[in-house]
Amino acid sequence: RYARAVTTGLAKTGKIITSAALIMVLAFGGLATSRSIEMQQLGFGLAMAVLLDVTLIRTLVVPSLMALMGRWNWWMPDVLRPLAGRGLQHELADEPA
Repeated sequence: RYARAVTTGLAKTGKIITSAALIMVLAFGGLATSRSIEMQQLGFGLAMAVLLDVTLIRTLVVPSLMALMGRWNWWMPDVLRPLAGRGLQHELADEPA
């Protein structure tokens, strides 16, 4: 159940996150071509940080931890409990089991 939620989340957000990261890497890479050494360092450092984040952290580390933590990862405040499951159940019902 929890692994399926992680898989669904990755499938639905993976392209968006990767596209946004690519745009950020290109923008920061543009800074790396500046004439100022400080801007070059800043651009290179930020581009590498975003690249590392999207390739390792968001695609491997976070999903692995979410799957390992199981139900402890899905804590919800009591105030929001009445809203639990709204909106997603119809999407999951349409998918083949």
